[in-house]
Amino acid sequence: MEQRRFKVIEILAMQSGCSERGEWKSQEVFLEEVQNVQYPDRYLIRFSGEKVAMLADIRQDDIVTASWTASVRSFNTRDGRKAYAQSLNGWKITT
Repeated sequence: MEQRRFKVIEILAMQSGCSERGEWKSQEVFLEEVQNVQYPDRYLIRFSGEKVAMLADIRQDDIVTASWTASVRSFNTRDGRKAYAQSLNGWKITT
């Protein structure tokens, strides 16, 4: 598998709260691809639970390797149309 490298554009503030299933936390990081790309792809990746700790040593402008999975959910809008939302769930990030 090819390793892709990214520049950290921004690390967003950690979000946390309490739900029926207990306490939760998540944090998002905004990345831009840096390897031989004329028009770099950008990604907003969410790390949840214990994986948030991986972002402790990551800083803006760092060059990192990141891995994630994508998921899509469907929902109905207020006016009854079907819509979709995609999220990228991070599971590893290293400098």
